[in-house]
Amino acid sequence: MRDPVLPATHGLPEDAGPAGAPAAGRRLEYDGACGPVAKIAISNTLLTLATLGVYRFWGKTRMRRYLWSRVSFLGDRAEYTGTGRELLLGFAAAIVVLALLGGALFGIEMATGIDHPFYWAAQGIYSLVVLFLVFVAEYRARRYRLIRTEWRSIRFAQDGSSLRYALLALGWAAVTVLSLGTTYVVYRTRLQRYRTTRTSFGDRRFEFEGRARDLLKTWLLAWLFLLPTLGLTYLWYRAREFRYFAEKSRCGALSFTSDLGTGSLIRIVFVFVLLTLLAVGLLLAAIAALAVTAFALNPELAGSIPWANASLPFDLGGSELAGYVIAIAVFFPVIAVLRMLFLVHPLFRSVLPSVRVIGEEDYGAIAQSAQSMPRQGEGLADALDVGAV
Repeated sequence: MRDPVLPATHGLPEDAGPAGAPAAGRRLEYDGACGPVAKIAISNTLLTLATLGVYRFWGKTRMRRYLWSRVSFLGDRAEYTGTGRELLLGFAAAIVVLALLGGALFGIEMATGIDHPFYWAAQGIYSLVVLFLVFVAEYRARRYRLIRTEWRSIRFAQDGSSLRYALLALGWAAVTVLSLGTTYVVYRTRLQRYRTTRTSFGDRRFEFEGRARDLLKTWLLAWLFLLPTLGLTYLWYRAREFRYFAEKSRCGALSFTSDLGTGSLIRIVFVFVLLTLLAVGLLLAAIAALAVTAFALNPELAGSIPWANASLPFDLGGSELAGYVIAIAVFFPVIAVLRMLFLVHPLFRSVLPSVRVIGEEDYGAIAQSAQSMPRQGEGLADALDVGAV
């Protein structure tokens, strides 16, 4: 989808620098605004609440179409072509799978009791299966978003096996845990290689030449000071990792660089965490106010509540219980809006323009991707709450 305001520059793949100087490349652009993002996020939240969650699939599609349409390169905008119906169908199919797994575990609990060793063995297997499915969902969600993303009517795509990716991720996650996190950089690099080398734009496949050892010193330094800096060194590492991954990726004749700074990531995460904590504080204050009001109206309840166990008076009347439900029900939509406004949108604004595309490519000669279009969306990712947008 092209924006008529932005001129197409099909013949200018790179910035023209001084004679004899290397080309600086062309940056990705993102011109999304906070106002439209807020409008979409708030209306999506209200409609999702009004439809008891059904609208969330169309709301997610609406937000993606806006965000994608504000990303441009060489004057042409990206386009998201997914639909709410696809997301709904995928979610319904995933819920069936998860319900069968949960039902099986519940059946074992009913048959053996929670104190039986067989139940705990089943619980452990169930946890591993769910973790495995999280990685499967992550890969399939990325595949769906890519194939539903177009630029100049050419689709991105991702092949490869989500099951193999999940096994790879699960294996390296286990190694990372056993090594107390010191091999995290290997985990990240191996998964990045698997994803990137199976990604394509039209008939042009991406390549990745990164090696974990190039980032090992950076990660060990970040890992060493992770607790003393309250996680700030992790953001420093992720910024360095992003720049390195960009530099080690290619697509056809194109290469990439990034000048993403750590400061921008820290500011974004700090503001989002601060606002989230504020929202949590307001929620707790609202619950406390409801409890105080309930006891003021029903003094005889004060002696019946085991305050030493920090129990809440959920056994009160319907009006008090409704107050708790409303307070909690409002909390999660508020967090969703804050996440979009102060995390996702700022990350788009900071990360995408940091990327430069270097090299010359005959974009008109790129053939359409041969990968078939999906009939269902990233249902498993929705059900497990996996995915950035």
